[in-house]
Amino acid sequence: MLKESSQTGIVLNGTIKQNKIKTHTVDSCGKDISVQTGSSELNLNGKKSYVGAYGRVYSQNEKIDPKTVINEIEGLADIKPNWVDFQGKADAILLPMASSVLFSMLAQSASAFNILNHESFLVDKINTYVASEVVSMQDRFDGPEFTPFDDENTKCSNFYIVKDGKLLELLHNNTTAAALKAKNHGNAGIISGEPRNLFVDNGNLSYDELLGKTERCIVINNLWYTRFNNILKGDYSTMPKDAVLLIERGTVKGAIKNLRISDNILNQMKNILYFGNNGRYVKSWENDIPTHVPSILVKDVNFTKSY
Repeated sequence: MLKESSQTGIVLNGTIKQNKIKTHTVDSCGKDISVQTGSSELNLNGKKSYVGAYGRVYSQNEKIDPKTVINEIEGLADIKPNWVDFQGKADAILLPMASSVLFSMLAQSASAFNILNHESFLVDKINTYVASEVVSMQDRFDGPEFTPFDDENTKCSNFYIVKDGKLLELLHNNTTAAALKAKNHGNAGIISGEPRNLFVDNGNLSYDELLGKTERCIVINNLWYTRFNNILKGDYSTMPKDAVLLIERGTVKGAIKNLRISDNILNQMKNILYFGNNGRYVKSWENDIPTHVPSILVKDVNFTKSY
């Protein structure tokens, strides 16, 4: 698919993919269950001059609305900035493609299997605050990748992993649920408990209103190459990609190249101040879990150079 915007001259290209998946599971207890699901993916990127922008929308039952992401891409790609350098701490607005990566990291680290094996920064964190009190995140079976049962034929249910900043429940299969005497919500994968469809509620602030909450910030459209340096502490790094803009008092001062986030995921979760009103299901290069999330404003993110 290739399209030039008649208003802005921005070239949009990408793909629309429709998925049909039939899952059939038989277990040793005699359960024989099958289900067929459908979903759609819209992958778009746009470029004009030097700034590129990328968006991906994911939805269930072939119902997809590309208008919001097209407007977002065109708004970013139409900017004609100077190139600037940046290092140090700054507030950051992460648009949905980028913010979904943070929430995916949090959810996957809530796998009981990872915690029991000390491969998670959430060891011994159950019933403690792991995020700002504005943060609540559900794992849902009725999202784009709908599934009424998991890989062990356990019935799935919706539940809060994090509620008002507190870690309430982990992702279990039968083995870890029995070991920890916990409720099993049906998250079994082939090996361990896994998220299915993550859902973070919308906020009530527009993009301009988010900008108005900070004097200076870096706006990030997408993240690539996210890696943990110390998974037990939550130290990680990632590279902002596509549109990465330095904004002061609502005005774009420049686009930034060769930037890296070098920070701690727990610190960032506790530093989330506000949510935008543009929540939607997305997937990305770094996050293959359908994640409903809006833009977020995070204070004091640590930025370094990528070389």
